[in-house]
Amino acid sequence: MGENIKIDVIMSIYDACACVEGFDGLEHTEEEELAAWQVLIDTGACWKLQGWYGRNAHALIEAGLCHRPTS
Repeated sequence: MGENIKIDVIMSIYDACACVEGFDGLEHTEEEELAAWQVLIDTGACWKLQGWYGRNAHALIEAGLCHRPTS
């Protein structure tokens, strides 16, 4: 991919994981990381991946930084 993930672009689950874990080698803003977490929450992927994702997603929702899926 080689470019920063933009919030207005729908990112794949892989891109979202790369952003929050940092294995894409890019520096992301807090806003980009929260957008990536929201993608993982909205798709339900955070509840199906390793426990770290679900725990962090839950903490972000509880802190009011992310929200539960609307559907």
